[in-house]
Amino acid sequence: MDVEHIWDELKEKGFYNRVFSGIDALGDHLVDELFKLENSPEIKHSRAP
Repeated sequence: MDVEHIWDELKEKGFYNRVFSGIDALGDHLVDELFKLENSPEIKHSRAP
């Protein structure tokens, strides 16, 4: 996955139609979604040499 597509991927899969109770909840969710994205097979495949 190209770097410029990361935000699109996060918005589409992790933040679509979400409301958060505050900035801390949003930050926690962002961290969780970044970990999921980092460990996804699509990302692992794109980092392979």
